[in-house]
Amino acid sequence: MVFNNKKKDVGLDRTDKSSSKRYRIVRFIYALLAISFLVCIVLQVFFAGAALFSNSSIWKIHTTFVDFFAVIPLVMFLISFIGGIRGRLRWISLGLYALNVFQYMTIHVFSNMDIIAALHPIVALLLFSGSLYVLKRSWSWVPFSEKVGYRS
Repeated sequence: MVFNNKKKDVGLDRTDKSSSKRYRIVRFIYALLAISFLVCIVLQVFFAGAALFSNSSIWKIHTTFVDFFAVIPLVMFLISFIGGIRGRLRWISLGLYALNVFQYMTIHVFSNMDIIAALHPIVALLLFSGSLYVLKRSWSWVPFSEKVGYRS
């Protein structure tokens, strides 16, 4: 019996190519979700400002709009496993979801505790900065990112 001591070629075979394609697709989706989440955070802050300074009926939009994007970071976290996204990007997306939950709690659970309810705009800032960080790190996964001119 002859044993071959040479290591098997670890180049891309058929399954590796499909994995690579899957990674590209999932990472593109992750980046699109990051863009969407950041835009939604900006819109949510705009709705709050418009309700405060312009038309108080916009509060209804501010309170219901979050239902449309609150789970985006959780989806990002889950697809990070499929797309081979590791490290900070994976865990920050989970942290963004946790901040969304805490954001909800500052109004609906802790509204009678003024000091905790006052954290609501601070959490909004954290959501904005976290989503901006994730977008900057995932921007290179968008196919047209080099044409736009930003490189992460």
